[in-house]
Amino acid sequence: MLFGGGNGYDHGSHGHNGHDHHGHDHDHDHSDHEEGHAHLEVSSEALAKLRFDRGGGLLARLMHAHFELLGARRALELNDQEPVSHMALGTVLLWRRDHEGALAEFGRMIALDPNFAQGHAATGLALMYAGEPARALEPFAKAMRLDPHYPDIVLHFLAQANFSLGKYEIAAQQLLDRIARNPGTDASRMLLASCYGHLGRAEDARAVWTELRKVNPDFSLTQRARVLPYKNPDDFQRILDGLAKAGLP
Repeated sequence: MLFGGGNGYDHGSHGHNGHDHHGHDHDHDHSDHEEGHAHLEVSSEALAKLRFDRGGGLLARLMHAHFELLGARRALELNDQEPVSHMALGTVLLWRRDHEGALAEFGRMIALDPNFAQGHAATGLALMYAGEPARALEPFAKAMRLDPHYPDIVLHFLAQANFSLGKYEIAAQQLLDRIARNPGTDASRMLLASCYGHLGRAEDARAVWTELRKVNPDFSLTQRARVLPYKNPDDFQRILDGLAKAGLP
């Protein structure tokens, strides 16, 4: 959900870290918990089929959004004490650009499970997209402390926050670390190329962009601008500005 490639976020995202959703072990022995998880899994599978159709039109996208929201809300109806259900709804709301709604759900999620590693990462992501990258740094750091085997996408999220703060050297190193762990990523290469552009390293930016095009020949900045749920369009424009400084794309 948050860490998979299902939202068109990253060509190379896999989203698994060998742990459960929480980054720690829990034994769920209640049928309503199991039914809630099953409902989320079924809805996610159905939505993925709609979402990944390259030729999918408006109807498919509307059906996807509708069923994903229904699935998350149904899971909460079954058991509103399950943190993963709040994470599901919060994630849907975030990608629908309802930042306040997403943060509210993530707040309920953390209240139910303060040690939910992926939940803290989700909170950081929502804060970053809501235009508060400085506040996002601590939730990301906490997620990484709680789960030392955190998914590699968390490095990308952390780099996004530092990038938004103008900390291009720090973001670039985090992106290099992420690419080392996930060589198939296009999103991290996009952001790294922009970092290099802002740092005046045009040749390095162009080299990274060439790698990106090899990884994903169909990569589209227009698609990313449409998908990434930045509250302030200037935040995505910062990415474009860095690329432009390197003469890209």
